[in-house]
Amino acid sequence: MILKERVIEEIKRENIPFNVISGRYRKDSLMEEYVDNSNFVDDLDIVVYCEESFFDKKMIDCKKLKKNSQGNYTYTYDNNECLCVDVYFTWLSSLGFRFCAPKINNNEDYLYDEDYLSYLLIDPLMKFGQYKIRHLYQINCYKQEGVLNNPHIYRSIPWFLFPLYKNIVNKVNRGDLYMSQTFLNNMKVILLLYQLRFPPIFVKKVINSFVVRYQL
Repeated sequence: MILKERVIEEIKRENIPFNVISGRYRKDSLMEEYVDNSNFVDDLDIVVYCEESFFDKKMIDCKKLKKNSQGNYTYTYDNNECLCVDVYFTWLSSLGFRFCAPKINNNEDYLYDEDYLSYLLIDPLMKFGQYKIRHLYQINCYKQEGVLNNPHIYRSIPWFLFPLYKNIVNKVNRGDLYMSQTFLNNMKVILLLYQLRFPPIFVKKVINSFVVRYQL
């Protein structure tokens, strides 16, 4: 926790607008999953509202963070303790696929619920193909609050992802947390087509076929 606080203070000192990619129940969810693992070290995930070149000039050139050839950031204190810092620029993404443009929250420790929910619901499926204990704990908390029934949760979702995201939310609300491999593959195809800047009319045709297939 001390290392995270040091990094956040350095970012604040450079007046870089940011939010920690976290939600109101994330800390409790980690305790739920890693209750028997006292050696667990949580990375710092942040979204910064600036260009990568600007961030690097402020944080890398001044040797406050290190960046390897893969573009990963780390923070080292006294050449001993080390923290991985996952930095997202303006967009939330998973495996390089962008899916949400969050709005700046004045409370820098959290994203707005609707923005964090998109990360919570999409990122684990992209990385693991399923939800783990920490994700299920948070999803259940938001579900009990009724947040998943609020139309505002779609506010930051781009048009090309809306049908798919709505289907995920509907399944989760029904308690159906299984996503088939076909569904996951289709999600990646839609994200890939958008990332590669295919003509919008072509992307819409693919999305329409997805909508028909899953009866959205």
